[in-house]
Amino acid sequence: MPPRSGAALLLKTKGERADRPASWRRPPPCAGSILPRSGEFLPLRSDGPPPGLPAPTPRRYAATMPPLPRPAAFVFDLGGVLVQFDEAPLRPLFRPEVDSASFWRFVVESREYRAFELGPDGTEAMGAAAVATLCRPGVTVPAFLDALRRWADTVTPEAIACVERARSLGIPLAMLSNTNPLHWPGLAPRLAAPFDHLVLSYRTGHLKPSPGAFAAVEALVGAANLVFFDDNAHNVAAAAARGWRAVQVRGPADVLAWFDTFDAG
Repeated sequence: MPPRSGAALLLKTKGERADRPASWRRPPPCAGSILPRSGEFLPLRSDGPPPGLPAPTPRRYAATMPPLPRPAAFVFDLGGVLVQFDEAPLRPLFRPEVDSASFWRFVVESREYRAFELGPDGTEAMGAAAVATLCRPGVTVPAFLDALRRWADTVTPEAIACVERARSLGIPLAMLSNTNPLHWPGLAPRLAAPFDHLVLSYRTGHLKPSPGAFAAVEALVGAANLVFFDDNAHNVAAAAARGWRAVQVRGPADVLAWFDTFDAG
């Protein structure tokens, strides 16, 4: 007999009863979903089970879902997480038709920018390509590089609070960033000290989301129980595919909100 309209849906505890309709069985868990805290009872609808079936007994959630293991390390991205972007220094240099999307295509897709973030020797070539592709006549490579340095140079008090919060838990910290020899020297004095490991693309020769970038972190802290904060969906997906607890964030406020819900165990 099919369940009547509004019948209760029972969340599975230790096993499915064959005589219960499929609509009573527990759906698969959803990534990122919020589940009841330990000690809370799972809610049951007040209109009861279908005719002929006994009313289910509420079970405590803790009995079926053990707590997540303590992280082996917190792994932070740099740009978009701890460092905020500001196009204001670049905007006067660009041609009128060059919008934000055009600039980001150059950053993400151009061969010259990739080489710039993969080694120590690509700065001048990248600057020359950017001037030719994006800038008004008369803009020089040094002028563009100075503006580009200031584009990714904002470290807010919230970003510092994220790192301090993570450090206070006594869990190792690693930085995993696609970065370059233009940006990192100015950021290092403000961000490097609390980190146990700095995994930077221009030093390792690996860009996220390539497997080599994640493997470089795993070689330092192991591959299990890593929590990773990044703003880029492709990087988050690649980390999750390796078994990392990957969290997509839009800046320090999202990271702090995550820590507000985190139980260090």
